[in-house]
Amino acid sequence: MNKIKVVVKVLLANTVFFSVTKSAYDWLKVKRDKHAFIKKNPESIYVHYSRAELASQREEGFTSQYGQDYFLWHQILDQKDRGIFVDIGANHPIDNSNSLYLEQAGWSGIAIDPLKLFKKCWQEKRETELICGAVASENIDMEFVEFKSKQGWEHQMSGFKELIREDDFAIHDYEESLVRAKPLHCFVSDPETVDLILIDVEGAEMQVLEGIDFSLFTPNFILIENNRIIGGSDLIKAFLFDRRYKCVARISAADDLYIRENCG
Repeated sequence: MNKIKVVVKVLLANTVFFSVTKSAYDWLKVKRDKHAFIKKNPESIYVHYSRAELASQREEGFTSQYGQDYFLWHQILDQKDRGIFVDIGANHPIDNSNSLYLEQAGWSGIAIDPLKLFKKCWQEKRETELICGAVASENIDMEFVEFKSKQGWEHQMSGFKELIREDDFAIHDYEESLVRAKPLHCFVSDPETVDLILIDVEGAEMQVLEGIDFSLFTPNFILIENNRIIGGSDLIKAFLFDRRYKCVARISAADDLYIRENCG
């Protein structure tokens, strides 16, 4: 079955049929995801912005793919004009960035990503420093796959080789390299000052979480991509619950937002 799926995706890639099929799939995925998430998390809210709403947000300067920064700014951070973030898996400095609006609003922080493609662009477009590296539970060399951005979006799938889907290898051009992964405290000089951690690492979420020493880091907010399982992975929820974080919202079958207990 997997081989058939790969063949079909290769044949449809870069055609109008692929675009139409993907749009229908994304709509169905959100519908199923919302049902599954609310069933497991009745105390949380589910947020899904329409294309029109996202377009309006971008006119206001928000840049997240699904409105994550808009929701954070208006519903969670209470438009706080100072804070410190760590953006793990930051990718492009502007396109679909979860941290750009915060930076422009007066926040500061660091960005971490093994992608070398945008290092120069980060230096030119952002005040936030980009560190070319990866976060994991230990100091270790890991195989990293960097997809070539032919249509302007493929680079977003880049990640650790062990987590890349077979069909993505078949469809897209890529390069492999070894990257040095380290626990988060190796990148951050003053962990106690961090208010918000953003995590978007294409399936490596648990490796990142296990690389965060929560005796050092006590961020009030954690926004983490959690899209490999419909309704989100219960493993991520359990891990953060044990560290006194509760899931308060899910955004468009993509990201979960956690708030530290008694942070207010």
